Amino acid sequence: MEVNRRLCNVFIEAHPQEAARRLELFPPDTVRGLLATSPPMTVAKVLEHVDPVLVAQCLSGMVGADAAGIISHLPFDFSVAVLRHVPADERNAILDAVTAELSQPLRRLLQYPEGTAGALMDPLSLSVPEDITVGEAIKRAKDTAHTLRYYVYVVDRNYKLVGVVTLRELMHSRPSDSIASIMRRDIVYLRAEVSREEIVGSPYWRNFSVLPVVDPSGIFLGALRYETLHRLQQELSRVTQSEGGLNTALALGELYWIGLAGLLKGMTPTGATKQSAGQTS
Repeated sequence: MEVNRRLCNVFIEAHPQEAARRLELFPPDTVRGLLATSPPMTVAKVLEHVDPVLVAQCLSGMVGADAAGIISHLPFDFSVAVLRHVPADERNAILDAVTAELSQPLRRLLQYPEGTAGALMDPLSLSVPEDITVGEAIKRAKDTAHTLRYYVYVVDRNYKLVGVVTLRELMHSRPSDSIASIMRRDIVYLRAEVSREEIVGSPYWRNFSVLPVVDPSGIFLGALRYETLHRLQQELSRVTQSEGGLNTALALGELYWIGLAGLLKGMTPTGATKQSAGQTS
């Protein structure tokens, strides 16, 4: 049994997408039992490729701490999608079991409607005040290296987004320079309330791999990654294909009924003529 479990874990780690497709064939109870024997990090690698609804069904039957261990290793936006489908009491138990560093941003994202930029963003994207020095900003970047991306966003003391600087620009500036003196002020961004269709259709992706997200008053909330854009494109593509298949089926059905109606219409005059001929004779 131990050998089978280890082989299963090796397969999951080496082929997470294939493992995900296999797991989606089983009912949630069976999947839950299989996942219970694997480390949370290994489980998360495969679950991020599984439909969020099925993942939620699996987690909802687990102990809060066990489910929290898996959530801790899933991408932020995917965790939010999963938690939306977990019953409220169990969702709160999971959020209470994860660290405060993770719980707070997850709760914040869950406030936004599903599929919006506010619900899909990474809330841990680094932002720094405009009135600190480059040296101080570099120190903050090193302290948050595990969540750091190519851009560092700059905010004023009211947390409004006012600028952006790349890590390269930061590292090549003098430590005594102020962030305000090196940042770029021509910022493009997404509003938290925009839909996934608007996210995918944004022309800003042509030039940027990460886009900041702000609330209606311009407060910096986080950033949306290109990986999330790619997942949204795939989701919308599946929806379009599904609708296309449905439209094709409806079109074929419509053609069938039109053809049948024409056939019936063609039969009616013939029958009437025969009847009239019979009456005449």
